[in-house]
Amino acid sequence: METDRCVLNKLRESDYEEIKGIYTNEKVRTYLGGVIPEVHTLNKFQDILARSNMGAYYWTVRMKPTNECIGLVSLDQHG
Repeated sequence: METDRCVLNKLRESDYEEIKGIYTNEKVRTYLGGVIPEVHTLNKFQDILARSNMGAYYWTVRMKPTNECIGLVSLDQHG
């Protein structure tokens, strides 16, 4: 999926470092339950990768001109 400025790509293992930056960014995580400690980011990332193989959907949001990762979108059951 894409817009004029952004593209959404299925989450991949190679996205870990960029997603870790989102999880550990205080400003980003202000209204999302707070920063996830860096020691827990790999487990969290592996969990969402596993969930994406079981009916959940996760995409990275990237700027088209630079390919910079600016976010993560998810569609999953709450529970």
